[in-house]
Parts: sequence; C-alpha cells; structure tokens
Amino acid sequence: MATCAFCGKPLIKTGNYQKYHRACFKLKENLRKKEWKKNHQEYMYQYIRTDEYRKRKRVRNKTAREKRRLDIINRLGGACIKCGIQDPRVLVFHHKNGNDVRYYDDLFKSRRVDWILCKYDLSKVEVLCANCHLILHYSK
Repeated sequence: MATCAFCGKPLIKTGNYQKYHRACFKLKENLRKKEWKKNHQEYMYQYIRTDEYRKRKRVRNKTAREKRRLDIINRLGGACIKCGIQDPRVLVFHHKNGNDVRYYDDLFKSRRVDWILCKYDLSKVEVLCANCHLILHYSK
C-alpha cells in the first residue's frame, strides 16, 4: 500500500501518480512558497518591488483587461444596440436588471474570457454607447 510522501499515512489511490493527500499537497506547496520567499528575498527586493516592475505589470494588466473587454463586446454584437455606433472607446455595458451590478463588477478582474462566459450570464448584459446609456438611466 502506498503512503503519503508528506505525512507517511496510507493513501487511497485515485490516480496512477498520486503521492500526497490533497491537504498534505497544499501544506507542502505553502511550505515550498514560504521557503522560496525566504531564500529569494534579495531577488524580490531588487526586481519585484521596483517601480519599473510595477509599471510594466500595470501596463500588462491594463492591456489584458482591455483585450477581455473588447472580446466580450464583440461576443455581444460589437455595437450599441440603440444607435449602432461601433467605436469600442465609447461602448459600455448596461445591466438589464439593475440589481445585478455588483455581481458583474468583477467581470474584467478574471483573466480568462472562457471563464467569464461560464460564470456570468451575459444575456443579462447589453452593449450601449455612453450617450445612450446616460439617456436610458436619465429617463428612468
């Protein structure tokens, strides 16, 4: 019978290459990460915590967020449903049911569009240009 490589207790094998219990694997990974941070503090202070790194990361995240936004706009038609304008700079998302706004607030915090499409019901969201969106909310 196989034993866990971390705690030494017997394993109930569910796969061919299982070496750890699930909880033991998480503990092992956390210890590995702490050990890495302890051994690489000099690297972290020289590279990761520099302003240059933070600026590059900010730019990378912004471009990725914009790419996800454009992909979702294209999946929803790519144009304002009222006036038909197609300029992505002025297109915004309108939540048909206003109570769902908080649910969709982190829509672009996710990194993968396919995950966004699974988690969020995009039939509750429509694309409007900024002017049509303001007119719609003002008229309510």
